[in-house]
Amino acid sequence: MPPTAELIGAVLALAGAGAFNMHGSLLPQYRGRAPTNWAVLDGAVETGATLHWMVEAADAGDIVDQQSVPILPDDTGKDVLEKVAVAAEQVLVQSQLQMQVRQQALAAGTLQRMRQLHEKRYVSDRQLGQQEAILMEQEAAVVSARRQLSALAR
Repeated sequence: MPPTAELIGAVLALAGAGAFNMHGSLLPQYRGRAPTNWAVLDGAVETGATLHWMVEAADAGDIVDQQSVPILPDDTGKDVLEKVAVAAEQVLVQSQLQMQVRQQALAAGTLQRMRQLHEKRYVSDRQLGQQEAILMEQEAAVVSARRQLSALAR
């Protein structure tokens, strides 16, 4: 049974200065689970990593920082996930360097926050299942074809 909004709110309230999450897309695009897989499935040309404030709704908080990565035509979900992981590290380092300035602005009530446009795509858990399985099959077929070509090309 998923946690209630009241429980989520109570847990988030424990973090006095706010709680943060690193998401594997350029929010507000591809909110929810498996964002890198969805980006590949949709034929997106870029995605990235987003550090955002946590709120009661999934992946809906204000954006702290983002870093984009390209998605090349031959990239698999795994390739994109690896690129996004590197981008996430870069976002964390950059955000850590700016944290003292942000903390001072937060305390002074002058912190500029980047709001998300909520009309963008939200990927719910219910949409995954069959489409996620199709994506994995497609990636397996691509890997198999690459291996066959590599074996023949000497």
